[in-house]
Amino acid sequence: MGEPTIGGTLTFLFTDIEASTRRWQQHPEAMREALVRHDSLIAGAVEGMGGRIFKHTGDGVCCVFSSARAAIDAAVHAQRAIAAQVWEEVGGLRVRMALHTGEAEERDGDYFGQSLNRVARVMAVAHGGQILVSDATASLLRDGDLDVVLRDLGEHELRDIARPERLHQVEAPGLDHDFPPPRTGEVVQHNLPAMRTSFVGRGEAVGAVVELVRTERLVSLVGIGGTGKTRLALEVAQAVLGSFPGGVYFVDLSAIVDGSLVLTAVAGAIGAVVTGVGDDTSVEEIVVAALATRRTLLVVDNCEHLIGDAADVVDMLLERCPGVTVLATTREALDVEGERTWPVPSLPSTEARELFVARARAADARFALDEGNLAHVEEVCRRLDGIPLAIELAAARVAHLAPADLVARLDDRFRLLTGGHRRRAQRQQTLQAAIDWSHDLLNPAEQTLLRRLSVFAGGFTLAAVDGMALTDGDAVDLLGSLVAKSLVAAEVAAGVTRYRMLETIRIYAADRLFASGEADEMRTRHRDWFLAWIESRPMDHLISRVDVALELEAELDNIRVALDWSEATRALDEGVRIATSLLHVWALRGRHQEAITRLARLAAEPSLSDAQRARCLGAQAFVEMARGQSPAMSEAARACVALDPEGPLAPLSLAHLALAGITDPGRYDEGIEGSIAAEALARRLDQPSIGVLAIGVRCYYWLLRDELDKVKEAATATPATPTFGDLNVRMPAVAAFLLSGDPDGALLHAEIAVEMYSGSFASSVMGMAALELGDRETAEAYAALAAREHLELPVPLAVGDCLVLYAALALHDGDPERAAVLLEAVWGALGFAAFRSPASYALWRWYRHRAKRQLDREVLARARALGAAMDADTALREEMARQAATTAP
Repeated sequence: MGEPTIGGTLTFLFTDIEASTRRWQQHPEAMREALVRHDSLIAGAVEGMGGRIFKHTGDGVCCVFSSARAAIDAAVHAQRAIAAQVWEEVGGLRVRMALHTGEAEERDGDYFGQSLNRVARVMAVAHGGQILVSDATASLLRDGDLDVVLRDLGEHELRDIARPERLHQVEAPGLDHDFPPPRTGEVVQHNLPAMRTSFVGRGEAVGAVVELVRTERLVSLVGIGGTGKTRLALEVAQAVLGSFPGGVYFVDLSAIVDGSLVLTAVAGAIGAVVTGVGDDTSVEEIVVAALATRRTLLVVDNCEHLIGDAADVVDMLLERCPGVTVLATTREALDVEGERTWPVPSLPSTEARELFVARARAADARFALDEGNLAHVEEVCRRLDGIPLAIELAAARVAHLAPADLVARLDDRFRLLTGGHRRRAQRQQTLQAAIDWSHDLLNPAEQTLLRRLSVFAGGFTLAAVDGMALTDGDAVDLLGSLVAKSLVAAEVAAGVTRYRMLETIRIYAADRLFASGEADEMRTRHRDWFLAWIESRPMDHLISRVDVALELEAELDNIRVALDWSEATRALDEGVRIATSLLHVWALRGRHQEAITRLARLAAEPSLSDAQRARCLGAQAFVEMARGQSPAMSEAARACVALDPEGPLAPLSLAHLALAGITDPGRYDEGIEGSIAAEALARRLDQPSIGVLAIGVRCYYWLLRDELDKVKEAATATPATPTFGDLNVRMPAVAAFLLSGDPDGALLHAEIAVEMYSGSFASSVMGMAALELGDRETAEAYAALAAREHLELPVPLAVGDCLVLYAALALHDGDPERAAVLLEAVWGALGFAAFRSPASYALWRWYRHRAKRQLDREVLARARALGAAMDADTALREEMARQAATTAP
């Protein structure tokens, strides 16, 4: 059977796993594996019958066929395949399926039109294991030579379908036949507003909230304005109409300003008559009388500005009306007993893009997503934080602004995103108004803190808020209130709570801060606090300790803001002190160019003192060393020592000067003497980790001289400390022990390196030591880890270590030619600069010699030529893929 046509009359097959949310909650890991099997079985059946899966919807699929017969056969084969599997690990698994034939339009691989709405509604009334067919599809099959039976189930009302639909059940050998009637039931009364635009994204959220609404009595959708809480609630309400025979009613509180009228709004929504109420009868009694014996869902929308009154009404209804369930939308939880909150976050990138495209096409039918505008559309969605309202307002502009023009104007987003549909609630007509709505509900202390928090970038801690004195009240309570109101998010990582704002909220708050006249003062407080925070760590630790580096990494965005403010206000002393305290982060996290640009700009300031300029040059030398630029490192280090021979970075610069001779055998003695001088100065200035670094420099020279015993003795005598300096001792030690035929000693120092320092070199040497001990499985695991560590943060000096380990694996596997290719890729791409240190170079040379001994001259020349032509990172990715394919079951 051929591929389905692009448009016209097609047959659609939709599937869904019954009660999947409960299974995900009870068996999350098993469900991941089960879903992979499920998807594979359905894909095999569909593709085997010439169909195509064009969309995955959570735990189901949407398929299209050019033939109704092919679609029926695919459904039957899929149900049989699923029934033949064992699903005990997830408590059983049953799939409901539906088919319908009709017109549809294809765009970008997806399908649109009423036919898809109808097949979705048919599937919604099916039971797990059942295949239901619409009358349109059945009519195409009645005269065919089918080995299935279509049982007529009669006409049924389907949600949002104007006319009743005659349904048919597919019966075939191997399938269950006995099912309850379709889940249609009687037509449920409701007042849900008709939606004029498609619902995009949040498929998993709809399913999860539907399950909650069916099992809990109060579910609150919580989030900031514009995240789509109301639309999600309406979609859920439509999906559960059949579960509430007493009706589903939408109670809109947005226009109510008097909290005493909340109950009256409920009465109006359910149609209870409250006019003419006398002294003996209250609105409460009328509403309770109307709902007391009915299983009813109330969708109470926009509770935030009447939070206390809304909570009281909901609490009363839940207590007095046992059949009532409430689905609320609110900026903060109602705080009613039994409440289950469901945070409504921004849309993920894919769904945000889908929403933009859908609304852009509504604004301009000519709009199409293509290679020319894809990156700009994604940038718009990213910079608008995936907020649905903001994306819809932006997409409405495509009739006269291309996506590239939208990106260019997003810095002024609150002026750009105006002009919403005139029938939209006023607070939703602009992004500014939507956030104003939330802001104006804050008390003065909350408003003050919110605008002051805008000085942070990339998140912040409670300690910073307290330290900067951003509030006169209790920071814990005020921050907690802003979190509860969805304006600030709290995240816990490594036992520390960090707070953050969406960038859109931060920009809004920054505008408020500027208008308040406090902006300069708050930025200065921010800069001064982070400077004091950095300087509370000793200079030695800022250069060397890994744990301190990770702390600094978390605050790097804030530190950049502090540096920018220092430069903008000509506070050069503060700028120098901050910039030169980031050495570990600048150098070892791959931010070399950013660091050098900052440091060079500061060092060029004519008003700096010699000591200040020396600090900048010493820091630059450290970064140049990490980047592998020896001449630039030497120049900066020499200038640092000349300007301030006893300054805080002088020992570090002396150590770098000592490294300058590693490529010249005639300067080895000079390098060793320089390292001794650097160690002595570090001890005098109480900088032990730099003293350890100086010992590591000597070890490098001994390694280059093949004085392996001196390296091993020095490493054994140096206590392990979590510093960059110590790593420079362990690196030559691992090489020395391996080269001297002592893999146990190499493993000991490799384990110290891995324990103290996560990075591609530590992982690489751990793998080499394991391999020399015959543990190939561990070596391969460390090779994959080292490669991932490098590719996540590409640093030129790291790729060589990774490739050398993969070459070692190739030698172990009896493939010296492959090893020679990989080793030459290291040298061919970068030369001596490919090596992190003489230790890396020594290991490369050792494995290269072992490969050379196993190859004849012609094969070796061919392998080296091939390797020299390869890009190092490309070679690494190819080797990772090759190893993964080799070891796959």
